[in-house]
Amino acid sequence: MTIYSDPAEEVSTRYFREINRVAGPLSISVGIGVLTMDGRPIIAWITYVLIMFWCMSEGGEYRRILKNRPNYPTPWNRILSQCLLLNAGMLLLALIAVELV
Repeated sequence: MTIYSDPAEEVSTRYFREINRVAGPLSISVGIGVLTMDGRPIIAWITYVLIMFWCMSEGGEYRRILKNRPNYPTPWNRILSQCLLLNAGMLLLALIAVELV
């Protein structure tokens, strides 16, 4: 258990941990599965969009923090540094979608 001095930090850490824990392995496993299918680009696009929508739908508390605290750090640096599984899976899906893999 970690003690946070700022409740916003706890919310953001929980959010990024959750999307990496669920969407990361899901995107990697679906990406590997899509490699064996016909019609790979369309399946990869659909999966990519669904995972992105799920990630956005889970971030209600985090969006409120960003709205109420304009000086709070943007999520992009956290997504790149804390969500490595999600980044790897989404990159795989994107490469399949544009037919580079």
